[in-house]
Amino acid sequence: KGSHRIYPFWPDNVRLKTTPEEGISGRTVYCGAGEIEGLPAKSLEGQIAVMEMSSYRNWKTPFSMGAKALILLSDGRDEVLLPEEQPIFKPRFYVNDQGLSDALRKNSIGEITLHADGRWEKQEAENILVLIKGKQDLAALQPIMVVASYDAMSLVPQLAPGADNAVDA
Repeated sequence: KGSHRIYPFWPDNVRLKTTPEEGISGRTVYCGAGEIEGLPAKSLEGQIAVMEMSSYRNWKTPFSMGAKALILLSDGRDEVLLPEEQPIFKPRFYVNDQGLSDALRKNSIGEITLHADGRWEKQEAENILVLIKGKQDLAALQPIMVVASYDAMSLVPQLAPGADNAVDA
């Protein structure tokens, strides 16, 4: 009961994972690993599917059975996957709160409303080139690249694991 923090996933091409102002409402339906054989197909129509993050590769299946949105739950062993670009909007969200995750796994929450808002911001970045002069003739040496990340990548941008390193650059 009450409000809980959820995180939108990586955008679908350029479409951010936002919801309409009124949100996306439905009953939560736990789908485990999202394998087609174990899904409660009839009960997913118009509802919000809930799956384990470790089964992320199966995320399309609940949508094909009529789910309006998908919540993926952390099990503490979330695998790192590259985002899959989609030409259409599929609202996907992530929960890392263990108490909320456990309640969603037990189907004990019922009806919920998801709210997510976001906007693109234009940002400028610069490349910085470094020349390290040594005692030897530089033409005879192989080039050396110095790299400092200034951004971080994650399926859940707000929880990017390298974000602290990016800020430190």
